[in-house]
Amino acid sequence: MNKNKGAQKFSLTLFQSVGTILKGFLLVVLLGGIAAMMIGGFIIFKTIETAPELDISKIYATESSYIYDKDGNVIDELGVQKREWVTYDQISPVLIDAIVSVEDSKFFEHHGVDWQRFLVALITNLKSGDFDQGASTLTQQLIKQSHLTSEKSIDRKIKEIYLSIQIEKVLTKEQIIEAYLNFSPFGGSVNGIQKASEYYFGKDASDLTLSEAATLAGIVQLPNVYRPDTNPDASETRRNTVLKLMVKHGYITEDMATLAAAKPITDMLAYQTSGVDDKTKYQSFIDVVINEVQEKYGLDPYSGLQIYTTMDPYAQAFVYDLQNTNQYYTWPQDLQSGIIFMDTKTGEIRAIGGGSAEGERTFNLATQIQRQPGSTAKPIFAYGPAIEYLGWGSGTTINDDHYAYQNGSDVMVHNYNHMYQGRMTIRNALNKSLNVPAVKAFNAVGDKKVAEFAQGLGMPVEDTLNESTAIGGVETGFSPLDMAGAYAAFGNGGTYNEPITIEKIVLSDGTTIYADQKSETAMSPETAYIITDMLHTVMTDGTGKTANVTSMYLSGKTGTTNFPQEIREKYGMPDNAIRDSWFVGYSSEYTAAIWTGYTDTSQGHYISNSEQSAPWYVFKNLMSYLNPAGYVEPTRPDSVVSVTIEKESGAEDGQVQLASSLTPDAYKASELFPKGSQPSVYSTRFEQLATPQNLTGSYNGSQLQLSWEHIKTYTLDYNYINSLISQYKSITPNCTKLSSCKELEVPEDQLYMMKFQLDTIGGTVYDVYAKDMDGNEVHLGTTSDNSFTKDLGYGEMSYYTDFYIRARYENYGALASNNSNSITVDCENCFKPVSIPDMAGWTKAQAESWGSSNGINISFSDEPSTTVAEGIIISNSPNSGTLTPGSTVYVKVATSQLVVPNYQSDSDFINKYQAWGTLNSISIKVNQENHETIASGGFIGSNPGIGSAITPGSTLTITVSKGPASTTPETPETPVIPDPINPDSGVNGDGDDERATPVGAQTISFIRTLFNFFN
Repeated sequence: MNKNKGAQKFSLTLFQSVGTILKGFLLVVLLGGIAAMMIGGFIIFKTIETAPELDISKIYATESSYIYDKDGNVIDELGVQKREWVTYDQISPVLIDAIVSVEDSKFFEHHGVDWQRFLVALITNLKSGDFDQGASTLTQQLIKQSHLTSEKSIDRKIKEIYLSIQIEKVLTKEQIIEAYLNFSPFGGSVNGIQKASEYYFGKDASDLTLSEAATLAGIVQLPNVYRPDTNPDASETRRNTVLKLMVKHGYITEDMATLAAAKPITDMLAYQTSGVDDKTKYQSFIDVVINEVQEKYGLDPYSGLQIYTTMDPYAQAFVYDLQNTNQYYTWPQDLQSGIIFMDTKTGEIRAIGGGSAEGERTFNLATQIQRQPGSTAKPIFAYGPAIEYLGWGSGTTINDDHYAYQNGSDVMVHNYNHMYQGRMTIRNALNKSLNVPAVKAFNAVGDKKVAEFAQGLGMPVEDTLNESTAIGGVETGFSPLDMAGAYAAFGNGGTYNEPITIEKIVLSDGTTIYADQKSETAMSPETAYIITDMLHTVMTDGTGKTANVTSMYLSGKTGTTNFPQEIREKYGMPDNAIRDSWFVGYSSEYTAAIWTGYTDTSQGHYISNSEQSAPWYVFKNLMSYLNPAGYVEPTRPDSVVSVTIEKESGAEDGQVQLASSLTPDAYKASELFPKGSQPSVYSTRFEQLATPQNLTGSYNGSQLQLSWEHIKTYTLDYNYINSLISQYKSITPNCTKLSSCKELEVPEDQLYMMKFQLDTIGGTVYDVYAKDMDGNEVHLGTTSDNSFTKDLGYGEMSYYTDFYIRARYENYGALASNNSNSITVDCENCFKPVSIPDMAGWTKAQAESWGSSNGINISFSDEPSTTVAEGIIISNSPNSGTLTPGSTVYVKVATSQLVVPNYQSDSDFINKYQAWGTLNSISIKVNQENHETIASGGFIGSNPGIGSAITPGSTLTITVSKGPASTTPETPETPVIPDPINPDSGVNGDGDDERATPVGAQTISFIRTLFNFFN
């Protein structure tokens, strides 16, 4: 029992606690709701206080106003005179049904506002972050057209609701819808339902058929998109939508709708045309003029005014064609654009492109849209202020590296490719549209000074800014009008002239009101000139090259923005999906700002990489067709100086340095600085390279070897650099917070400096030279190592007196002024004495190899030997001691025993023995004798005999036959024995015999005759 009571008590206590908490929570919610309602009510009350007074005369005005172009020609008439007013009873009832069905189905039930539609639209807008869903009733649309602007904002919507409720108390429903149809534009210069009925169908508004009424009812949402004469297909689709809605709301039957939808639009038209009138082309500009008359001058634009504008009709017509046709650029489907084209010097707007679906008093994409500007913000929020307040120049260097926002979030600032490029000039950073240098420049100046600078350019920003503003990260965004006004100041020497569309207004009583234009010095002439020069580089060498016109001096900048990750994931967009694409640029005469994108981003629309170039081509066309100035380069102020700096210098202290006479051309750049802030210190980075030290050399008779110490220089090889870059690329893209980034082996600025050096001037190399006996310099080779080997024969080696080396940069010539001094080694110190071995017993090949390796010449001679094998060395001279390379060692090589060859059967045996004897150092002796069987001149024998051993230096006797002896006793003549070498030697030059007959010879002949006789 006690336990149960305890449990019950605990349960009761728990229930009471939960109840208390719930009550407290509900009280907080209730109080919060009440507070929110009070705050909201206060905001609504204050907004209503600023709303214009309801003025019915604005709806029923009878006096016309006229709008003129810059040359004083009428371009539009405002007021009832341009319409033909018809009463409610003069309008076909079927048109009333059609317009109510498509625009405001509860028109006859509400009191000015359809609260249910409004709340649904409000929730949709809050989810998407846009204000595309208006849910405006016919009453609200009438108020907007007669009393307010077409600006999409909560402020305007509150005023619209307030005035709609007020007018419903004054006018009947019939009067409101009558005024709405008489007030509404129906495309081009067609205004009011009666004019529209006559223009399109050739009849009164009271005689419209169902199909015609549905067509006209469908036009009012987007007059220039759904007008049947220029866009019949779109108009027909829209008409059929209206017919379906009329069936839905019970005004017609299905059969009636089917019959009406079967009629082709083109068959219904009374006025067949595919052209576009001037009024249509001027509408974007006229809308801005009307808004300016109302908001800036507080005048009723329909009250008999003469409004003189700045519009150039040719420029305006060209902008319309550029924006609404594919004549100059093929537009991706549904991609919208806003264009401002204005005078750089005066701020006078010459043309406005409010959007391809622009109709009278619709939302103007050139003046009313607010979008993030992307990188077009960098001159305004980063580099302009840095030049103006810090004295930076285009050559000031900044490090593009891992960097986090300085707001304590540790979130990384990323470039478009999630990579970094090291130290560079701010010109190069802007040229490459890098984000990190821009954010660093913003932080160097400080947010308040940046805001001050931007406000001077007419930018609608607060006094304090987030650092992401430097790269276009703003909450509310800017319009093309804002961007054009700011950039024009750069092209106007630093003077900001507020963009205007009105030169003067003449009231109905003759009073003239001249343009109320803000004009002030926003920056110094030097800042304007340097930014202009930097932006010109963007056009010629950077992201703006596609937009450039080479025959003109243009300056400009690209810009893109991306979607948040959650939006990309929600709609399945790629990571590189683009939300906005911009181009803002100028010449000395004109400035243009172009935005492209999708007005409805809640449906997953995005710009692809190929589509982001749209504003670039628009700018190119604008300048090509509308800028007559040609190549007009701005005059450099005396307060700006140009100096030649050394790129990437100042890595240690951040101060850029002047290029020295030894700075390589690849490292030089002409940059601009405000006078007095230019660098004054010369770089020493590329001074003469140090002289290599401790050069030593050796020579082994065939190969020269030199070695020395490496000089200390900024050198790394390609493989190492590329490995560092690969490591860097694998780390950087995945690094979202600075604290999570892996530490790199080499910081980005050093890494890319080394890479740039290798790509331009190369690493350090050494040239090796020799000096010959004539004093000439001979280049032996080049190496990046600290040693050198060269094959040199002794003859070539002995011709050189000494050797030396010089250090230089790889891609520089041998005569570059920053090459090092030479270090020399005397050739005498290169030779080493060679010890001579006893080669007895070696082969010839062994002796040759030893001689080649030691630079010793080997001279071989053969010597027969009975004790040493053939081919084996018998002895060498010298066979001990040392010799210097290039000397000669004489070597005897054993051969087999020399024997007498057998040439007896050869007809020229005497010649062959003579040749053999000469070859083997054998003396040859020839004897002659008679022989009974061997003919004269034949071989009888030799001494030593054939095959017998014989040694060089001895004599070989060859016996030659004289033929048989004579048998007749007579005194013979002394025979002439032919010389075996010269058989004709016994005949003189005249052919006469010159035989010698000495007594001794006759005696011998006689004895031989007797001997033969007796035998």
